[in-house]
Amino acid sequence: MCKRKRDDTATEAEAFVANAAPAVASEASALTRGLTLKGALYNHCILNGHKRVENRPFRIKPGWYALHTGVGKLAAEDAKRIHARMGGACLPDECSLPHGVIVGAVHFCGGLKHSDCAEDHWATGPICNVIDAYCALRRPVPHRGALSLWKIKPDALAEVQAQLASAPVHRNADVSSFFLRGRPSIA
Repeated sequence: MCKRKRDDTATEAEAFVANAAPAVASEASALTRGLTLKGALYNHCILNGHKRVENRPFRIKPGWYALHTGVGKLAAEDAKRIHARMGGACLPDECSLPHGVIVGAVHFCGGLKHSDCAEDHWATGPICNVIDAYCALRRPVPHRGALSLWKIKPDALAEVQAQLASAPVHRNADVSSFFLRGRPSIA
């Protein structure tokens, strides 16, 4: 990420991001909706602080969402791209990770056009939804996923919320840099 001279834009962006992600998991435990990603490696990278954007054709409203891994496995080419993005870091095998389950929660602080976050190697757009915080569940919760954002079923919701109430919240390192590149085009 490029470093910019500290100015009003920097202060504004840092304040926005600092206030966006709650510091306590109890707020994450109030979530009611989830989103599905195809490929457990993507969720693994999110829950380990490597992937800080989620690319969608729409802007996700700021707040906490359950992070679900779909039942589909990544194609070999997609897994190779993830390994390349991780610069040779040791990653688990896609098949060894849980599928068809809620694995954690993510907090989105805003959505930007691809041109405003193209320096991030995970950004493909068209809308890059910025992840500023995340929590992992101790035990993945089985649930059926869906396209777009979806409502969590009551039985699974109770278990997800109970686990999130005591889960540590991890904040992604300086996501304010996404908002410092001039005046970003908020999607």
